[in-house]
Amino acid sequence: MIVKEFSIPVIILCLEAIFRRLPKGHPLKLKIEEELTYYRSGYSGEKSMTYYLNLLKDSRYYILRGIRLNNDIGLFYQMDILLLSPFFIHIIEVKNHSGTIYFDKHFNQMIRISGGSEKRFANPLAQVNRQLLQYKHWVKKNGFPIMPIETTVVMSHPKVILKTDPENKHILTKVILAENFLDRIQELEEKHHRCMIDTECVNKMSTKLIKDHNPWQPDPLALYGLAGKDIIGGVICPECGRIPMDREFRNWVCPRCQATSKNAHEQAIMDYLLIHGTITNQQCCDFLSISSRNIAYKLLKSMNLPFTGSGKGRVYHLPHPKSKWWESFS
Repeated sequence: MIVKEFSIPVIILCLEAIFRRLPKGHPLKLKIEEELTYYRSGYSGEKSMTYYLNLLKDSRYYILRGIRLNNDIGLFYQMDILLLSPFFIHIIEVKNHSGTIYFDKHFNQMIRISGGSEKRFANPLAQVNRQLLQYKHWVKKNGFPIMPIETTVVMSHPKVILKTDPENKHILTKVILAENFLDRIQELEEKHHRCMIDTECVNKMSTKLIKDHNPWQPDPLALYGLAGKDIIGGVICPECGRIPMDREFRNWVCPRCQATSKNAHEQAIMDYLLIHGTITNQQCCDFLSISSRNIAYKLLKSMNLPFTGSGKGRVYHLPHPKSKWWESFS
């Protein structure tokens, strides 16, 4: 039973908004593109696990995806997939690397060999073990019973090849290909056949986890050392990509291709919110290049965005991740 659904990470939407609004020659354009590729790859890998998770028909499993918790010292840790059951808890880290992946025992690192080059990555086994230690602390702090907690690293790319040294064979039970995920679950079910807690306790733990979940709200400008002046304002033409479109008689008109749109401003306003977090009426006027505060008010109001304050002090906020805007712009 999936109790916390998987959703597109907000950092991807933020980077997409920045990328389409940075000038072509901007020195950080390439870095933003590389970062976007990295996060999209991770998202694709985690998304591919949906198929296997849906095959877990047993209702005793509570499936939570992307839970991010505070470790009580001002730092956060996030678990890609967390399976709760009356028999054991399972922390799953998903990696979507292509090529040949070699696990080096001597230096505790992961090396990807692709296209004749090698690149070092942090060992995901060490990463998931840190998650295990921090999650054990969370369990103890919240008064839940101590029970078996297992960890697994899933390599989700369909063409990945895994290699390691003969003396490093112990990782074969900890690092698996995605297609072997259900076999791993069966192994753990055979290992942990004793019921440790009742379903009510599992439900309470799940509810508490969702309550403590602290989603990451990145500040993309600060994160990449950008300034507001680096971002190109205006409504983007949905046909040819020109910026800006002109506002004419309740429509947006592209001076280049003459395409028209009634709602092209919605993407622009969402871009501003993703980059800056909030928007006011005046900021909307400036960003869309319109002179009428009344028009800006009507455009913002029509989107049913959450807001605080009233009158000239009204501030509009980024919509909730489960809203229609999150779906339509992802």
